[in-house]
Parts: sequence; structure tokens; C-alpha cells
Amino acid sequence: MERPIKMEEKKQSIARDGVGLTISQFITMLLQIITSMLLSRFRSLEEFGTFSQIISAINLTYAFFSLGLPNSVNFFMGKAKNLGEKEKYVSVYFSFSTILMIINGLFLVFCAPILVNYYKNTLINSFIYSLAVLPWTIMVIQSIELFFVIYGKTPKLMFFRLANGILLLSLIVIVQLMNWNFKIYMILYSLLEIGISITSFFIVRRMVGKINFRFDSHLIKRILTYSIPISLSSFVGTISVEMNKLFIGRFYSVEDYAIYSNAAKELPIAIIASALSLVSMPVIISYVMKKDNEKAINLWKNSTIMAFIFICIISMGIFTFSREVISILYSSKYLPGVRVFQVYSLIPLLRCTYFGMILSSVGKTKLIFINALVSLLINVILIYPLFRLLGFYGPAVSTFISLFVLVLFQLLATSKAVKIRLSKIFPWIPIFLISIFCASLGLFFSWIKTIITLDLIFSEEIESIILGIIWCIIYFTALFPYIRKIWKSLSVSSESVN
Repeated sequence: MERPIKMEEKKQSIARDGVGLTISQFITMLLQIITSMLLSRFRSLEEFGTFSQIISAINLTYAFFSLGLPNSVNFFMGKAKNLGEKEKYVSVYFSFSTILMIINGLFLVFCAPILVNYYKNTLINSFIYSLAVLPWTIMVIQSIELFFVIYGKTPKLMFFRLANGILLLSLIVIVQLMNWNFKIYMILYSLLEIGISITSFFIVRRMVGKINFRFDSHLIKRILTYSIPISLSSFVGTISVEMNKLFIGRFYSVEDYAIYSNAAKELPIAIIASALSLVSMPVIISYVMKKDNEKAINLWKNSTIMAFIFICIISMGIFTFSREVISILYSSKYLPGVRVFQVYSLIPLLRCTYFGMILSSVGKTKLIFINALVSLLINVILIYPLFRLLGFYGPAVSTFISLFVLVLFQLLATSKAVKIRLSKIFPWIPIFLISIFCASLGLFFSWIKTIITLDLIFSEEIESIILGIIWCIIYFTALFPYIRKIWKSLSVSSESVN
């Protein structure tokens, strides 16, 4: 008989896993950025644009055909009472998800001529095999990460993600050193993803036990009942992310699509807010359960301020020195996308917290989905008029506006749910003052950059880094007393619940 887990041990495990997952997520994002940097530099605009179009098509169809199945893993593995039930669920899960991904792959293969015609890019025809197999690899790799978390193996998850990233980076470098063409790269990339997926399957099998090809209509119905509502929200989010690329792909060349695809990537700035949300949400839920909504809101506001202080300086710094950042990340051939990059560098400001946190805590998850749907509709309505008005970066502005409206809607819904006035539901004044202070410093250093001549001694990139460091020193020195005050309030809030 297994020894029951004591509450104190469980709390420690949650805290440790939370930190581990945050570090793991940061490593993954960093490796993704490096991968994108290398591909952008080593491959032509046409090749990188084609790769981005293929990945975009896969992401869209995967969000639909996966039916939210990965979201069911935590729930059903947690409910399983014994090893037999776990083995049954995992067998059905992998059997059913494999069938869904085969359908997904066949659908993409069937739609390949439509993609070629839509993007006006015949090069896609050369990589139909990638469209067929990559959805399955995404499903398997995403699944193993969830099983690592469930079985408390976050250190192994970190190693798994790191190994995958290094393998992919190594592949890019080897192909470049061997002077192989893009078609060889895509073949090797697809084979590498298949190899990682097969390895992942056997790792899960070792953790869980016996896995067979198995169907259980009753269990599948229960899984879908749970996962489909969640998948709808995920699908809406994926459409919002990919829609602008679809729009650009239709009206611009493959090379322009490549530029937009990189410029429209959100850098992992909001991971700071994700980490704070991860730590503060259990405490907020405990306050809500005690009907102490005011304490819950205060904790949420303080965690939001703390995240915003760090996100604001990074976001504004990237906006101010956007040309240099693009050159460092992707090379100078992507500079035509600088305005798109600037718009997307401001989006993390809208991700300074999980705005649906209080709504989730009080069980109003349906409102989160409705708000996301409204945001998508606003993006759909605005994208073409803004494209006509602003051109290439009009869709990016449309995305920013729709996300801003989503934030406002979620704040309004939160205000009604906890019956606290909108003026007190969010730290409006601190956020405004921090924004003004940081933006003022940004304008000052932008002006300084035009009158000094450090770039004659160093490169423009080094000059921007030096100015950025001075900016950070002034910013954090001025805000240090306030940061210390907010930090203390967060510590007190956490301790009061334990």
C-alpha cells in the first residue's frame, strides 16, 4: 500500500515544481529564439517564409483536430484510482490521439494545393511529408511533457526540453556547415521530430506501464466531454495568433511573410508574469474560497504591479532600440518589419498578469471563453480596414487593439463577479505612473542616441546595449523602494495563508 502524501510534502512539491517549470519554460523559449535566429540567418527569406507557412498551417489544424485532448491528461490521470485505470486511460489516449493526428496529417496533405494557391508558393509541394507527420509529433511531445509533470519529474522535463533544443540547434548548424540545401534540412528536421516522438512514447510507457492500442467508447466520450470546451478556447486563441500571418501570406510575397513572421513573434517577456501568476493563484483561490475577495484582489494587484515593473522596462527597451534588436536576433534583412516588431514589443504590457485569474478562481471560466471570442471578432473586423490604412503593420495594430479590448472586458467581468468597482479592481494609477516614467526615459535615451557618437567606436548594437544598461540602472534605482514595498506585501500575503 502506497504511503499517503502529507500536506506539507505536497506544498513543497508544488513550490519546487512551479520553479522548475518556470525555468524549463524559459529554457525552451530561449532555445526557440536561438533556433529562429539561426534559421533566419542561414536560410533565405523564401525558405524561412515557406517553413513559417508550413508551421502556421500545422498549428491551426492541430488546434482543431487535437480536440483539446492534452488538456485531459492532468484531470484523468489525477482521477485514476490505480495503475490499471492509468494504463487504460493512457492506452486509449495515445490510440485515439494517434488516429486524430493521422486524420490531421491527411487533411493537410489534401489541402496542400489550397495552401500553395493561397500563399502563391509552389515550394510547399516539396514538403508535403512534413504536413503529414509533424502534427503527430507535436501531440506526442506535448503529451510527454504533461506526464513528466504529473509524475513529479520536472528535472527530467528540463533535461528533455534542453536535449530537444540542443538536437535541433545542432541539426541547423550541421546542415549549414555541410552546405546542404533546405530540402535536406526539412527531411532531417522531420526525421528528428519523429525520432524524439518515438523516444517520448517509450519514456511514457516506462513511467505508466503497459500501453496497448485500445479503444473504449465510453471513456473517449468522457474525455471529449471534458476536453472539447477547453479546446474551443484554445482554438480561438490559435486563430487570433495565426490570422494576421494568414492575412499577410495572402496579400504579400513569401519573403514578406518571412519578415512578418519573425517581426510578429512575441519575445518571452511575459514569462515573469506567468511565474508570479503560478505562485499567487493558489493563494488567491484560498482567499476567494474564504469569501475574502478584497484580499484576493489586493494580492492580484500587487503581483500585477511587480510583474509590470519588469515587463515595462524590457518591453519599452526593445521598442526604443527595435532596429538593433532585430539585427541581433534575425539579421538586417528583417529590418523592413521593424514597425511590426515595435507593435508586438508592446503586447507584453497587456500580459502583465493573467487577467482571467479571478474569474477562474470564482468558477466563471465560460466568461473567459466568451471574452476571447469577442476579442477574435474585433480582430476580424479591424484587420482589413487597418491594413488599408496602415499597410504592412495594420494587422499587428489590429491584434494589439483586440487584446486591449479583451483585457478591458475581463476586468469588467471580474469587477461584476466579485462586486468591486472597476476603479479598484486594477492598479490603474501605479501602472500609469510606471508607464509614464519608463516611456519618458525611453524618449530621453532615444534622443541621446541621436546626439552621441559611440557607434563610431563600437557598433550600433553595442551602443544600444550600453544605453540600455544605463537606463536600467536609473529605472531600478528610482523604483527600488517601491519594489521592496510591493515585495514585502507579497511575502506577507503568502505567509498569511500558509
